[in-house]
Amino acid sequence: MNENPTNSKEQLRIGICSFFGDGVPQDSEKGIYWITKAAEQDDKDAQCFLGVLFHEGNGVPEDMEKAVYWFTKAGEQGSVDAQSALGLAYHYGNKVTKDREKALYWYTKAAEQGHAESQYWAGILYGYGGDTKDTKKAEYWLTKSAEQGEPMAQKRLADNYENGYDGFPKDPQKAKYWRAKADEQE
Repeated sequence: MNENPTNSKEQLRIGICSFFGDGVPQDSEKGIYWITKAAEQDDKDAQCFLGVLFHEGNGVPEDMEKAVYWFTKAGEQGSVDAQSALGLAYHYGNKVTKDREKALYWYTKAAEQGHAESQYWAGILYGYGGDTKDTKKAEYWLTKSAEQGEPMAQKRLADNYENGYDGFPKDPQKAKYWRAKADEQE
């Protein structure tokens, strides 16, 4: 193993191996050093990994400002995991100011890449109302998620079609279809 790599992928590999003690003595400080070096070279995987570490306070002091910084850098480069993490953070106000529009922005970025859970949450936020209310987009994203087998989306579609929630038209056949799909997974 090259002890002084300049390639970000090699830096990330050494960092993760050191952090977890995989094939080398466990040394979280050394691991974080190399992961940070890779992140500073715009390696989106390293950036997302640092976001997780700062969010969880794993090997570093918990720091949501730094977590958001690294998740944002990774998310801007297309990291679906970082985009989803940012969506959740802004949706729930998890150690950041709750911001529905930012949550929807990041959920949609991840949803557009096929991330089923983010598709579900985008559908939920579009369905709830307020400035982002858009029944067609709610139906679109919930359906995308449900088609991938996301049981929460299947149940929500069944409820929406059965009861006309979130501005959906009542449609007993669609309600029955999605309820059966959800039941198959239990």
